[in-house]
Amino acid sequence: MQIDLSGSEQGEYHLTLDAKALGYSMWEAATNGTPGAIDLIPKDIIVCDWHYEKQESYPSVPLLLGKGFRVWPCGWQALEATRAFSAFARRTKSPLLIGYLCSTWGKVKVDDMADWAPIVDVLPNWK
Repeated sequence: MQIDLSGSEQGEYHLTLDAKALGYSMWEAATNGTPGAIDLIPKDIIVCDWHYEKQESYPSVPLLLGKGFRVWPCGWQALEATRAFSAFARRTKSPLLIGYLCSTWGKVKVDDMADWAPIVDVLPNWK
């Protein structure tokens, strides 16, 4: 779905944006209007910035923080990718960075979540 944030509709939507729309490699190729709309999005939302693969850097984190958004970095199951994203985000040391979200997308049963490697390995670093 594409949302037009121009004209009379401007500011009427609160959006959750993902890293594919804002990430460095997709910035020029984004076709959903996000790059042009980022300054029109209200700053009272929390942006969950998802990255599932290990990268050298995650430019969406400083970009979103620099625009004044509260950012909640989110990883998934690849432990090395989760470690890398978490460590990168922690190094930003911004008060707008609200923590780290370990998403499971149903990969782990609720009763087993406390033992899931990304949660056990990454979340203690955020205390």
